[in-house]
Amino acid sequence: MCVAFAGESHSWIIVMTPKTDAGKTQAGTVADSIMFEHGAMPQWTKRNLGASHLTAELPFELDPLAKTDDLELRFSDYVVHLSATSGTETKAAADFVEAEQKRAGTTDYTSKDDPIESDRFKGRLQMAAYTRDGKKYTSVSAFVPDGDKVLRLTMIGLTGRRDHEGFTQRILSSLKVSTVDFRAFLPRVIGTEGLILDLPKELEDSVVIGTVRAYNLVTDDFRLDVRSQSFPDGAIPVVDSYIALEESVLTPRTKVTDLKSETTRRLIGAIDARILKLSYLEPDQKARTYREALILFIPGRTVVVETKAAEGKQDYLDRVTDTVQIQLPAPENWVRWTVGDAGLSVMTMKRPTTAKVDDSTETGAVALFNTTLEFPKTAVEVWEYKFLALAPEPPVFAHRRLSEIEKAIGANATVTDERPFEVGDRTGVLLSVVYESDAGKVNGYVVALRRQERMWLINIAYGSGFPGSDYALTFLNSLR
Repeated sequence: MCVAFAGESHSWIIVMTPKTDAGKTQAGTVADSIMFEHGAMPQWTKRNLGASHLTAELPFELDPLAKTDDLELRFSDYVVHLSATSGTETKAAADFVEAEQKRAGTTDYTSKDDPIESDRFKGRLQMAAYTRDGKKYTSVSAFVPDGDKVLRLTMIGLTGRRDHEGFTQRILSSLKVSTVDFRAFLPRVIGTEGLILDLPKELEDSVVIGTVRAYNLVTDDFRLDVRSQSFPDGAIPVVDSYIALEESVLTPRTKVTDLKSETTRRLIGAIDARILKLSYLEPDQKARTYREALILFIPGRTVVVETKAAEGKQDYLDRVTDTVQIQLPAPENWVRWTVGDAGLSVMTMKRPTTAKVDDSTETGAVALFNTTLEFPKTAVEVWEYKFLALAPEPPVFAHRRLSEIEKAIGANATVTDERPFEVGDRTGVLLSVVYESDAGKVNGYVVALRRQERMWLINIAYGSGFPGSDYALTFLNSLR
């Protein structure tokens, strides 16, 4: 038996050779069970649910299912399913329960549904728990009217998986009826800036004025301006001063009322960033105007992404901001390699060697892999732990390991910054550290990333100036 699949850039051929009649049945079962999950870097952002008037935060787009009008998304053993039916929400919920109870291999099915009405949507919300093929599942389904149809959005996770519970909460809390249309949005590369944004079309040609390169895009729903400014000798402007300047740029010179603003810190691909959000009422206007600016502080330059939209269209601004990617150019001799045992990849100048080692000091760890990498003026160690159950909280783990690093190298460590950090579906924390000893000062980063029972601890020490700080930042930016 041969099964072939084709994707955008890859094809797969699976060959099975049954040796007995029972083997033929087993081969058929295997072929029927094959499914594809997204393996790309997730980007949680607001997305349209098919052609409906509903939007919700999802890490990827929903994909059409063969031979049906349904849409589905699978990632990290989690399922999001969208379908449409006629009738009322109450009937749709009852029919769904009946169909689920009859599915092969399903036992212990219990469910409860109630009407829900909020400022985001109204309909029915159903929660169910069941066992299927020996695994325990928890599902949440929202039944929402959409024109002459009832939409069913079902989120299915493994019972007890904390990340699945978080996925359900995030999707459900963002679900709403909306007038925005993201279906033309695609990741688009902005010039040579290493910047990637989700946009409905390509930007206009850039304009260069002095040390500033500018791009813009104007649609019927929002406006986008991108500015990249270079600074000499790798300098970075004073963050607070730059934010104050940007706020003055976003604020209209005309008299406005009810001005609201907030600034948040963020790491994007290990790059320090600030998100500035403003909204206000212009003279003789009842609808608010929304403006956002994302400022990326990159060694040697800043990149500012400004967006503007009227009330009711502000979701477009979040879509742009949520999907920003920055890819620092790596030296020509850097190549991407996988390190450890669970798919973490990095860019380095030499092929790394991973060794499985023993560590009796980490309670609950059943496997440990160590990878050492070296760059000019930069040293990197990657430790990958596998635990029997959910790995420890990343901040706690990072600080505990930092104390052990202090003792091992005979230095005092000072944490100068602590920020949430994500690499794909791994979440954790990044500590900026200064080590002091009789030999002097050394800068470093300690990163702890968790995905279920896996934990990665990345220890980076680098010398000041080029190329140490640049290599350390580029290495962090390359993590996938």
